[in-house]
Amino acid sequence: MLEVTQRLVFAATLLGVAACASGAKSASTAASPQSSPARPSRSNSNTLATADFQGMESLNLADAIQRLRPNWLRRNESREQGRLPGAGRADPLAIWVDENRVGGVEVLNSLAVQGVSGVRYYTGPEAEARFGNGNASGAIHVVTSNSGKRP
Repeated sequence: MLEVTQRLVFAATLLGVAACASGAKSASTAASPQSSPARPSRSNSNTLATADFQGMESLNLADAIQRLRPNWLRRNESREQGRLPGAGRADPLAIWVDENRVGGVEVLNSLAVQGVSGVRYYTGPEAEARFGNGNASGAIHVVTSNSGKRP
């Protein structure tokens, strides 16, 4: 009986070592410089961080968002297309830089990716809760490196 127990412990130890070795290999491979170019973080599709903008320093923020999170801008277009004629315009997607509302989506064309520490998309209800009335169509909150805050 003791011999069977020793064999089971030995087999379990080998499996544990093999699992650790294979996990370490995949982690080192994933971090290697030869791996594919950085992609935006998929852990939260409503945020972008500085690392997501690597290699895009020459772009304006509108182009970077169009490449990384095109749905943020499409959601705004679809709101306008679904309106009934004569029903009035929906509130535009609000753009906030640090804690200031600076306008609509067109403002993103004048903002450089450099100097941005993070960007977050808020749905209409989230934007109304965070920024108050007048944000029913949602908001994009840009946090600059100067602010020291997070989106």
